[in-house]
Amino acid sequence: MFEGLLRLKQGATLALDVLITDDNGQPVAWAAGSVTAQICDLYGSLVASPTVDIAANQGWGTITADTSTWPIGRLVGQLTLDAAGVISISDSFPLTIERPVSA
Repeated sequence: MFEGLLRLKQGATLALDVLITDDNGQPVAWAAGSVTAQICDLYGSLVASPTVDIAANQGWGTITADTSTWPIGRLVGQLTLDAAGVISISDSFPLTIERPVSA
């Protein structure tokens, strides 16, 4: 589950560490499969598909993206995990992109 609200200035690099766990809260040993991320606006339109790098056998991953073209306002993200055809989708996580004070 994601907690809190992530706020970024437009143009800042998104770098979000995530821990992928099983239903018992234990880190998933991630040796095979894929993890993708999507960031959408509140209407469901795709804004970005950030890069997701997963550390094998540790469950930790990092989502990274350039936010310079992202719209100002509230967005929502989620991860999709594909482990040998078994698909899991994370809880959604909120993001707010704010206008920078100066360009």
